[in-house]
Amino acid sequence: METLKVTPPGFPMVKTLAIVAFVTNLVQPALNVAFVFIQPERSPLTEFNSDYALGRLGWLWQLGAVAAGISPLAGAASFRLSLAPGKRVRLLVGLLTVTGLGVIGTGLFISGDPLHDVFGLLALAGIVISTFVARGVFARDSRWQPLARLTRWIAWYNVFILPAMIVAPLSVAGLVERAAVLPFLFWWALVFWRMYKLGSVPPGLQASHESVQQSVR
Repeated sequence: METLKVTPPGFPMVKTLAIVAFVTNLVQPALNVAFVFIQPERSPLTEFNSDYALGRLGWLWQLGAVAAGISPLAGAASFRLSLAPGKRVRLLVGLLTVTGLGVIGTGLFISGDPLHDVFGLLALAGIVISTFVARGVFARDSRWQPLARLTRWIAWYNVFILPAMIVAPLSVAGLVERAAVLPFLFWWALVFWRMYKLGSVPPGLQASHESVQQSVR
């Protein structure tokens, strides 16, 4: 007897968005490694990644930053389909959207432009707050609970390391920036991989969540 598999609504779209988010998440780190050789005169220890936009093939680094901003935007769109609806999920989607736009802005405006710094601070704030919100969302969703503890660690790590990146002395500014970004990108890749594996929220779970919300009202 054959078993009929029911595909949840939005399942293919979630997988597509997860792939887009995962791939664009890898573009910027790959370019940062490449620019160590493209611009060997810049030291990764003392200079920020965004300084690569000022030198040889700087436009390519800017494109990478725009691609990196697409990653949280795609993630936000995918979360709308892969998580049970609720206020926390809507907040998470909004924060990821702000983060993505902030990262894109750092690519459109090069280092030294005041708008670059504004968008950078916007992205950093979005990263810090969104990881805490994501931890709460994951802890309440049985399908995402395996990532809840790691997300909490990443959230607290961001609280300490991202401000350190802002106040770090110039002699180690580049090193601190890379120490701040890489763990987050690793966590982000794990999130997208799980998103790809899980797909959209099962209709039964969504209906159950909506009924609970109506009963609370």
